[in-house]
Amino acid sequence: MAKQKRKKTRSQIEAEIRMLKRVRNSAGVAAVIKAFIKYGSYTACCFFIADAIKALSGNVTDANIVVDLLGSLKLNTTIAWSVSLICVLWAFSERKLRQKKTSYFGERNAVLERMVDTKRSSSKLSVSGKTNPKDKDE
Repeated sequence: MAKQKRKKTRSQIEAEIRMLKRVRNSAGVAAVIKAFIKYGSYTACCFFIADAIKALSGNVTDANIVVDLLGSLKLNTTIAWSVSLICVLWAFSERKLRQKKTSYFGERNAVLERMVDTKRSSSKLSVSGKTNPKDKDE
């Protein structure tokens, strides 16, 4: 036996409408407050930066000395080679991780394909995701 859906009375409908209006109004107020905080913080940052620039304008400061010192330094060769070596090692580790994940998902994909249809043939890629050596000759 199917349940019969009771119709709402007029007072229930009006109460629901009042509640929905209240929820919608509070959502609008929340959106305005969120925008005020977001753009107000941008404005405050610009104000403080402009105030700092005004305070430093026309004066010789320690900041000028630091900028001149950093601008005249030459990057040490050892540091450059170290950073390069770290980047290369990181790239190889990422490559190894990508190959491992490709192998994992290749095996998983083959298992799932066999679960759906045992006669289904795959794209003939190796499990590692590399092209089949027989396809390279063609």
